[in-house]
Amino acid sequence: MTVITVFALFRDLSDAEVAVHELIHRRFDISELNVIAQEVPAKAFLEGPPEETHADLADRLAGKGDFGLGQLLSNRLAMVVPDAGRLLASGDLGNTLVRTASVPGAAGGLRAALVDFGLPEQAAEAYRSGVGAGGLALIVRTSDERAGEAAEVMRLNHGSHVAAYNR
Repeated sequence: MTVITVFALFRDLSDAEVAVHELIHRRFDISELNVIAQEVPAKAFLEGPPEETHADLADRLAGKGDFGLGQLLSNRLAMVVPDAGRLLASGDLGNTLVRTASVPGAAGGLRAALVDFGLPEQAAEAYRSGVGAGGLALIVRTSDERAGEAAEVMRLNHGSHVAAYNR
């Protein structure tokens, strides 16, 4: 089986949440999902709207109900990345990219980590600037048979810069 990595940038975390729900509904495994987001906007999103009760928030963060960004990003420690700010990450690839980007003294940050992974310079810069501006990168590592479906879900839910890489 060939593994394909599908990237998408979401400027609105609510759209990313819907995409994650849809991917899970379509039986993508949780282990296939990776997220990179700035700490402050992600935590603000996870705290929910002001009318949400403490019990609702506790249930959401504990994973009760629908699986979503809360389960992917809760209990994560932010890492400082020179070119993108304080980032939260989930999933094997998301964590690896952010750890690589946050190495003290390393040149390039997130953009360089994405280029090292195999993304073209222009795509890497688009993801870096989008995440740096408070967006979220959703990354799905799946079989070549399902990559098109993952990309479709991301596009339908307002993901931009959707692209698949044979990595």
